Amino acid sequence: MTKEIEQQIKEEHQRLADLRGLESTYCPSEVARNLFHEDWRDQMDNVRIVADQMVENELLVIMQKGNVIDELATIAKGPIRLRRFDGSKDQR
Repeated sequence: MTKEIEQQIKEEHQRLADLRGLESTYCPSEVARNLFHEDWRDQMDNVRIVADQMVENELLVIMQKGNVIDELATIAKGPIRLRRFDGSKDQR
């Protein structure tokens, strides 16, 4: 992944997180679809890698079934959703 692609993905994650706020989540595939249109599936690994970086920098949290999870996007099993980090250490 180039630095340019990484930055575009980060900006789209941030845009969606800001748009949805703390009350709503978004699917990582929304980032990929918005940026890469026809080849979005090929970019999902990159979208998840950038999401992991943003989680580690306390910008996003990863959720499953309405709960914040500890696993990173690249290793979580099953569907995940993303949400803006609310500033607290205990997001559950």
